[in-house]
Amino acid sequence: MLFKARVELFRGEILRNATHPLFYVCRIFGILPYSNDYKFSNGWFKYSFLFCLAVFLNNTVLGWVVLGMFDVSYLAKAMDKLLHVLQSLIENLCILAQLVSLIVYRSAFNKLLIGLRGLNEFKTVNNYNRYGVAICVIKIVLQVAAQVYTYDVAPNFNTYIFLSSCLGSFIFCLINLEYCGILELLRYQFGSVTEELRPNQYTLVPLTKRHHVLLELTTTLNEIFSWQLLIMCTGIFINLVTTLYVCIQALSDLKVLTVLGTAGMCLWQIFLLFSLAISCEETKEKAEGFNNELFKLMRESKDLCSNEKLHLYVTMKQTLNFTACGFFTIGYPLVTSIIAAATTYLVILVQFSMSDNTSGGK
Repeated sequence: MLFKARVELFRGEILRNATHPLFYVCRIFGILPYSNDYKFSNGWFKYSFLFCLAVFLNNTVLGWVVLGMFDVSYLAKAMDKLLHVLQSLIENLCILAQLVSLIVYRSAFNKLLIGLRGLNEFKTVNNYNRYGVAICVIKIVLQVAAQVYTYDVAPNFNTYIFLSSCLGSFIFCLINLEYCGILELLRYQFGSVTEELRPNQYTLVPLTKRHHVLLELTTTLNEIFSWQLLIMCTGIFINLVTTLYVCIQALSDLKVLTVLGTAGMCLWQIFLLFSLAISCEETKEKAEGFNNELFKLMRESKDLCSNEKLHLYVTMKQTLNFTACGFFTIGYPLVTSIIAAATTYLVILVQFSMSDNTSGGK
């Protein structure tokens, strides 16, 4: 019992080092309610529920307040402010989806955390877990600088609106990083299992069981974040179209700071899209790599082919498919589809804007 407790403590310490500081920050901001032993925590869940609900209600009310504080009779001048309101709405929906997922997939969250704790080893440096929070902080600082120039509100609301907007954006980015960070942990495990493959049926059968467990954990992760992924991808598409439109309008009016701010926002949306696509594609490749290597080993050995368990596992060829609630698959093709669709809608908006300006001039 003492040895088992020490092993559990050691595994918990390894997982803590591999997920620091991302998991800790996610827990503070209410999107990952886990205890110190990496199990679903009822205490932290209550905190997450109240925190996320408060952020959602606060930002929703502020969105309506901001909408009523400027004249939208001339849409071209109001688009930069409408863009912030639209982004806030998307971020609020994502936070709400995260809150609902914590309630609906409570047992799945606990299964995922326990599964992560039971993994054997982790990479020394995980990019998303180690550097993701710092990148988000830099983005928020740049966003504040852009909002200082674009927002035109009453002085007594300035600081409060800035902080509320930044908080929503930061949580939205953390949800993206949490998903990609957990995928990175699982991706490393897929690679480790593949590297341990040897032409020995007594070691291959346990490895197939480990591979199957990793597939189940990854599928559970995608199920938990399915609605968040749908909202994030939809939001990225809408933000790309509106941000590029505002950037073109600002460029025609020679508003340099607005052009730089909207261009930075556009690059950030592309970064979020690529982070999701790359994480899903690389994890899928690692998972399929195990099946390919196992097939090669069995093809070269008759003894391995005679093993029914190995033969059945190769025949089934289990793989991964990352989807957003089943509406579309997340991967490299999604990037090209979103960029192509955003370009098409942008051209339509610009053409309508040019026709309105021409008719107005007459």
